[in-house]
Parts: sequence; structure tokens; C-alpha cells
Amino acid sequence: IALSQLDSSEGQRKETLQLMADTLAHVPAYGARNLCEAMQSYILLWQVMCLEQAPNPFAFSVGGADKIFYPYMQELSREEAAALCKHFLVFFNVGSRSWAISQNILLGGKDTAGNDLTNPMSYAILDAYYDMNLPQPILSVKLHKNTPRKLYEELGRFLQIPEDQELMALIALGWPDEAPTAPKRKDVDTLLSFFCHFRLCPSVPVQTASQKRDCRRHFCRRYRFFI
Repeated sequence: IALSQLDSSEGQRKETLQLMADTLAHVPAYGARNLCEAMQSYILLWQVMCLEQAPNPFAFSVGGADKIFYPYMQELSREEAAALCKHFLVFFNVGSRSWAISQNILLGGKDTAGNDLTNPMSYAILDAYYDMNLPQPILSVKLHKNTPRKLYEELGRFLQIPEDQELMALIALGWPDEAPTAPKRKDVDTLLSFFCHFRLCPSVPVQTASQKRDCRRHFCRRYRFFI
């Protein structure tokens, strides 16, 4: 498409189309040479993942974007890298509403040896997110005991912390380290009373032993298991 429009275009539009054609001619087949090509490869991989998950390509991520993009940042400044990231984020918000529902961009974290993975690209992506304020993709920042203080400070603007205050700690929420205890199972009579009273015959209360036996048979036949 880009090549077909080159001859009829001029100026900035022609330069943009030529960049698109050159980028797609090189990646992903021959590997990225710069940040623009790396982002294009990332998007193509994400689209393939969407096709694999069709018809419900929701809630997954290609991986740590800052870790993937940092080797291609090269001599770019934080501001220049953030400008490219803005174009990258716009892709996930095509049309009148975001179609990349629950997609996730990951930042930060640590490697298997416990070394922090925060890098200059992490901050460039944060800048792009903050300036664009788009609903998708979701931003996730992985924190750990060796997360640098600077990253906490940069996150303060997202949490609307006043400039004269500092972020001291984030309280971890979610499941504890130990496996949760499963709730006690309901007895058969309780299950039967529920299904018979509310599902099968709501107008007829189950009281007598004969009614319970009839309800048990009906329950087993309808839900195809035996008690």
C-alpha cells in the first residue's frame, strides 16, 4: 500500500510512506536495526499472537517492552525515544474506541539473578504513556526490592502525588505466598435445596423426604451426574 502511494505523494507524506516501505521490507525477516524497526517487529509479533488467540485475543503481552527496545535505542535521547513510543501506543487505539482490549505493556522487573532491568527506555515509555493518556494498552510496572528510587519517583505523577510529597512505599495486594485454603464443600442436601427451590421448581418448597428424593432424581438427570 505504501509503495503504491509513493508516486502520488510528496513532502512529509512521501517520506513517511518511504520509511514504512523500507521498514517492512527489512523486518521481521532480517532483524531490526533501529528503534523504529524494533517497534514495527514488536507490533507484527503482537498481531500474530492475536491471530493465534482469535476470536478472543485478550489479556496478553509480547513481553517487557523496555527490555526489548533498549538495545535499539542507541544514540536516541529520552525525548526522541518517547516520541517514537507515542506512535507505538497509538497503534493499539485504532478507530473510535480501543480495539486492543486488555493488552499489556510490561516495564521494569528483574532477571533470574535478581538484577534490576530498569533502563533509559523504561523512562521514555513512561513519558509517552503520561503524555498520551490513552486507555490501551494497559501499563504494568514490575517492582521488587532492588527497584531504583528514580523509578518510584517517576511513577508518582501517575498516582497524582503532589510535588512536595514523596512515594514512600507501595503495599502489595493479592494472594499471599502460601496457597489459599479451599472453602469447605456444601453438603448434598444444601445443594439440592438450592437447585430445587431456586432453579427447578421455585414455586414448590422442598420439605418432605419424598419431595427431596424426587428432587434428587430430577437434579441428577438434568445435570448428568450422580450423588
